[in-house]
Amino acid sequence: MSIVTEFIRSKVFAKLPGLPRRVKILRNLALLAAAVFLFYLFRGAPPFTDEELFRRKERQNLLGPSEVLSIIDWNDIYYDRLVVAQSSFGCVLMPVYSGRTTREGVYYKEKTGGVTLMVAPGDVFWQREGMSLWLIAFDDAPDAVRAEITLTLSYEEFAPNILETLSESRYEGDVILSSDRVHSGFFLFRFDFSNDNEREYLELQAIQNFARMGELQNLNQKYPAKIRLYDAAGAQILEQETVLEH
Repeated sequence: MSIVTEFIRSKVFAKLPGLPRRVKILRNLALLAAAVFLFYLFRGAPPFTDEELFRRKERQNLLGPSEVLSIIDWNDIYYDRLVVAQSSFGCVLMPVYSGRTTREGVYYKEKTGGVTLMVAPGDVFWQREGMSLWLIAFDDAPDAVRAEITLTLSYEEFAPNILETLSESRYEGDVILSSDRVHSGFFLFRFDFSNDNEREYLELQAIQNFARMGELQNLNQKYPAKIRLYDAAGAQILEQETVLEH
């Protein structure tokens, strides 16, 4: 038995012939590349592209698979780009921050049929001039080249009067926004605002509340909206009443 054991050991553990220097270098480089790749995986495999990051967030939130319609360079003071996507069931927005990270994740809304309206996320400081609120209207009308939206803004305030009862003050007015087709699958609307002292107090309050709709803490705002789509000849091809909300 000992002779058989020694024979097997001599065959199995026989010294392999030495490798050429070039082969050793290539082997070591391959081992180093494998080690770097494993390190990359164990670190959570940071995404190489915005779409790869979006797919990861999509899976984490049990969404999709969605079609990425566009990745827009975004002029926001906090994030750099906005991923705009949709599936057959819903619409998705994802801000991409510097370093290809996401902080709040993704924003999802089920399709409402015809046109689905969403607010682009963002942080608004009313004192900062030149700020904008962006609305995104997802549509299934490829013949539409222009869109128009009418939003009804309102604000009410109750104050005590000399009879020690509450008196109501109320403002209601329309804001009309329009957009030409730039991106396939959606229209992008921009609402610019500034601290205009010439406005009446109640109107100014209504506009301030609407302008802050992109902030995360303002989740209970709802505004009646009417959307119209037009073709290249200027003919209206769709009119839809909806509600703008988070």
